[in-house]
Amino acid sequence: MKNSSDKTKKQISLINRLVSLAIASAKIKTIEIQQKKRVWKGLYPPISLYIYAGYGSLKTTLLEEIEKKTGEGTIKKCTAAGLVGSIDDGRGLISPVWDHRGKVMAIDEFNVKGESGTETKQAILDIIEKGKYRKNIGRAVKNNVNIKDENLFFRIKEGGISFKTRCGAVICTMVKHTADTFHMALLSRCIPLSYSIDDPEMIFTGEIEWKIVNHKVKEHVKISLKDWEYIYRFSMDHSINDKIRTASMLARVYAVLGKHDDELYGIICALRNDVENTSVKW
Repeated sequence: MKNSSDKTKKQISLINRLVSLAIASAKIKTIEIQQKKRVWKGLYPPISLYIYAGYGSLKTTLLEEIEKKTGEGTIKKCTAAGLVGSIDDGRGLISPVWDHRGKVMAIDEFNVKGESGTETKQAILDIIEKGKYRKNIGRAVKNNVNIKDENLFFRIKEGGISFKTRCGAVICTMVKHTADTFHMALLSRCIPLSYSIDDPEMIFTGEIEWKIVNHKVKEHVKISLKDWEYIYRFSMDHSINDKIRTASMLARVYAVLGKHDDELYGIICALRNDVENTSVKW
């Protein structure tokens, strides 16, 4: 079982590294990228992850470790109202997304099916790609909500809910994603990966351990033309699918690390190239 154990250890080590990067990336307020003809200020800093693993793979334990780092609870009922807020008996209920600003949302068993989940699907796509959301609601509101945090805001008033936040997501599930439009859109906005614990003995011996490390990041990051060209060219040379989004993902990694990491860049490209399996060929 040695080969299986070594493979699992590498997978766990990678997940620890990516989760640490995701948590750190949400603390970055702005990323400016110097391009040849302009300064691009529109890159949304947070990194999001989509993690698939089978039953008994310690996903819940990973989410608990994220809770310890963020101070926020895991979102276990992923509905549109649960994500973006709602109006209940005329009272505006603040969204968990607002509480997670500058952090990552830990989402457990994300499994949205059918037309009834359309609103939830759009909400999660909007949140992890740009942090902005607006929903029209034809209900009376007794208490308007208008909260601000620098350039971020959360509002509920008669007519709807709107917010601008800054948070990523770590989505854990044991339901294999399908090749439908929504899941392909979701995976394109994340680093998708899967893992397995082929030797259960590793759980009992304590060889599997989630270790989230702290990264000291700048609130405002500027990426030079030279570094952006390096990142862009790396994506063009190593990506198969969605090369521009992959380059943007690598730029987020650079913003956290403050340096290039070709090995990590290559792994991220490989994961995003193979979304059907979301696993690196160790």
